Amino acid sequence: MNMRHNRLTKILLLGMLFSFYLVTDAFSLTAEAALCLKKNNGINTHTVDYIDKDGELIISLPEQEHILYFSDDLALMQKDGKQVYIDRAGKTVLEPTKYYSDSGPFADGLATVRLGLSWGYINKAGEVVVKPVFRATRMFHEGFAAVKVADKQWCFIEHEGRLVLPANYQEARPFSEGLAAVQMNGRWGYIDKHGMQVIACRYSAVHSFADGRAAVCLYGRWGFIDKKGKMVVPAKYLEVADFYKGFAGVIGEEQE
Repeated sequence: MNMRHNRLTKILLLGMLFSFYLVTDAFSLTAEAALCLKKNNGINTHTVDYIDKDGELIISLPEQEHILYFSDDLALMQKDGKQVYIDRAGKTVLEPTKYYSDSGPFADGLATVRLGLSWGYINKAGEVVVKPVFRATRMFHEGFAAVKVADKQWCFIEHEGRLVLPANYQEARPFSEGLAAVQMNGRWGYIDKHGMQVIACRYSAVHSFADGRAAVCLYGRWGFIDKKGKMVVPAKYLEVADFYKGFAGVIGEEQE
């Protein structure tokens, strides 16, 4: 039982990693990371190598300067205690912490930045596109971003900061495959880009859509629905990962 549980746990973690990259557009660079041990003048030093899908070395960095992840052809990384963006050649192209308290990865050409307690967005030239006026922000995806304007009030904006969907939601997630997960009255459902609720808010927790399926939690168990809201995989699992290329990791209920 322990071996089976460990195997499923590994599948779950891999699936979660893939689904995270899918949502953040991190596959735009098509680079993967591998931690390796190198020898430099007979001294072992840890480095992080970033390779492409053919195994070709893209960037090699000291472990303490590891890249957080790539997105939109740029990578957000920690360097000398600061957050910076680098390009594929490893060259620093932006240093947002010179002006901002915190920053996030690029997506749809924009990155979230924090000034004091408020969040906004910059472009790849470091120019402010959406002023930092929000309490919290999500990454742009499919042309929209969810932003928090007040306590339990989330809405959606477009690239120039124009409100496109009103603050009707207690919480909201990025759009994925044309639908966004939103919370109303403590329950989650899905809306389309016109703000129409296409799947009723009846779930205690949800994931974004991937491969035409979304993981939803009902009565403490997870299953999968399609874009019409039909439960295509029964809600019977303790934990699930998102589908990726036709597969999803799941952990079933423990057997006595």
